[in-house]
Amino acid sequence: MEVGDWITLGAVIVALGIGVTSILHTQSLQKRERKERLLNEIIEWALDITDSMLERNSDRVLTVNSVEYFYLHMLAHNVDKIANFVSMQFRGCYIEEISDIFGYNLRDSVEIVLTDLKEHIKLLNEHGNNIPHPPIDEKMQNRYNDSYKDVTNHGIKLKQSAIKVIEEATKFKTRDIS
Repeated sequence: MEVGDWITLGAVIVALGIGVTSILHTQSLQKRERKERLLNEIIEWALDITDSMLERNSDRVLTVNSVEYFYLHMLAHNVDKIANFVSMQFRGCYIEEISDIFGYNLRDSVEIVLTDLKEHIKLLNEHGNNIPHPPIDEKMQNRYNDSYKDVTNHGIKLKQSAIKVIEEATKFKTRDIS
């Protein structure tokens, strides 16, 4: 073999090495970006839960002109909240699957949120059954107030468990994801 052939062979080997290195680097970046996207999905889900815990006043409540309309509005509002939390619970099943990738701390935190979501939905259902229908007596009002306190207190617990998921996911985001 002549010198020119050796130079050509050397150039091919260097080019091959650069190509393999480039492919490996691209795969590593894609893996890191995929994990980043999955963490973002987990965080977004938990943020949606914390946002749902905020009470939103409806303009319709301000324009209520009858007790019966107010009762129907309260029922509809409760059903809407239940539907919202049920959809978060279904989405949480997917979140639970992808949290396995990141280890037991995040997965356990997600499982706690799912348990809390299930309990919160149950409390909202009970609360809906306690919305007093006119005419309202003191016993009905007290039962409603108690169920409202239960929903509110459990909502605080649910929000705290969702914040824990955000904290756990953020730990992964701030590390060098590999």
